[in-house]
Amino acid sequence: MDLELYNCMLHKAFKICFDRAYKDVTYSDTDQRMIKSFYGTSDYFPLSAINEAKALVKSLKCREKEDRDLIKTRLKKIDKKIKKNEK
Repeated sequence: MDLELYNCMLHKAFKICFDRAYKDVTYSDTDQRMIKSFYGTSDYFPLSAINEAKALVKSLKCREKEDRDLIKTRLKKIDKKIKKNEK
């Protein structure tokens, strides 16, 4: 039961962190208070879920940046080939 509860908290925490990072959503309450009041638990599980969710969102942003850089590199190579073939 605790694992199910934690996964629910993690899902909600990820949504909150994702909305803040990508959708510029602001909430009137802190992450911890929102999750703690929604699920009615002590501090340990909500804090753990929030920290894990923040790490996941940060990882997602890093991955997104790496993908963008990779695409830019590929486009530069393609441009070079096009220019070389035009000559």
